[in-house]
Amino acid sequence: MKVSETRGIWLHGFLGEGSDGSKLFATDSRTGRQDILRPTLPGHGSPAEPICSLSQTLDHIARLASGRDWAAGYSMGGRLLMMAAARHPDAFSTLILESASLGYADPAARAARLALDQERADRLRSIGLPAFTDWWYTLPLWDGSSPPPERHGDPEALAAALTTFSSGRQPDMRTWLRTTSCRVLWLAGERDRAYAKQSKEVERIAPRVYVVRIPDAGHNIHRDQPDRWHEAVRNFLISSLHPNQKEQ
Repeated sequence: MKVSETRGIWLHGFLGEGSDGSKLFATDSRTGRQDILRPTLPGHGSPAEPICSLSQTLDHIARLASGRDWAAGYSMGGRLLMMAAARHPDAFSTLILESASLGYADPAARAARLALDQERADRLRSIGLPAFTDWWYTLPLWDGSSPPPERHGDPEALAAALTTFSSGRQPDMRTWLRTTSCRVLWLAGERDRAYAKQSKEVERIAPRVYVVRIPDAGHNIHRDQPDRWHEAVRNFLISSLHPNQKEQ
């Protein structure tokens, strides 16, 4: 069966850009046509999108998402999506969150994370993007993932994005996740140990959320296991947007 034409938005992760999502949500005989916005987030792209505040960015994401059938975000993009949905609930109904952190419940932990991201931003400014990228993809977060993609952009702008959108500035999203009226797909890679563990917490605190752990995938699920990623997303959209239709 087909998912009739749907309109969505996809947000990339740190160091990425909107074009990273060009092969996602592809049209095929099963899913029908997808009208997808793929904005490049502030500080990213070449030339870099202008940096603006976290508050302004969340408002802009909500404006883009308003009236669309679903919104998806990967890593940093997923965190921004959650924050935008918490701030503007009427703009969102169906969310796909891939490797997106819930944030820190402890204010001291948030402060420590912001300080860490500020150190990382200083490193990026100091050594430049190629050397930073080589270092970035050696972090435990990427353990078990496929070889990293080549990255482009302005080091100063990306450093500003890293601190502006740090998870140290993110509220704890647990209460929102428990109470949101949005339909939510929560994706985690089984090899991404921290996020796989967090996905079990999501199952415990928010039983209405549809949690899928993808085998043989690290943090970047859509790159490590594209077929399994597509299957999980497609099934979720069918069940969420067309609950009376069944697979054929």
